[in-house]
Amino acid sequence: RANRHPSFSCLKAPGLITLVVLPNMPVTRPTPSAGLKRAVTSYLQPKRVIGTRVIVMGPDYLEIAVQATVKALTGVSHGNLQQKIVAALNNFLSPLTGGPQGTGWPLGRDLYRSEVMQLIDQVVGVDNVVSLALVAGGCGPQCGNVCLGPTSLIAAGDHVIEVV
Repeated sequence: RANRHPSFSCLKAPGLITLVVLPNMPVTRPTPSAGLKRAVTSYLQPKRVIGTRVIVMGPDYLEIAVQATVKALTGVSHGNLQQKIVAALNNFLSPLTGGPQGTGWPLGRDLYRSEVMQLIDQVVGVDNVVSLALVAGGCGPQCGNVCLGPTSLIAAGDHVIEVV
């Protein structure tokens, strides 16, 4: 992110480049080690334009949990359906393999309630979504979209899915 300081993302910071490093690691919140950040900084330092400053950091994660009540089709196992929905949500909210294109969550991209509802509705065995709320960062449930900051990624939280 050009001209943005990670601690003051609402203010312009001319001459500052913030580079967010996302390592390809099999964990729910991949974070670069201090050594990796130093190595990237050392590599970029001689290549930067004079008068600019480069900050190398990991992403800020915003934990998102989905609370939903879902109506199952007749004859569908409620336990299996609940597990399929949770797996689909975890996959979609993955920083490395999730997102709308399935190629990782785009840095700073908001989460839209409508796409979560569509995702749940497409799980085999779901008749419809009765209610849906998104819980962001441990705050209370909300019925709207979730906005992310420019250096933020989503991490899946503990979803609460009730199948009726």
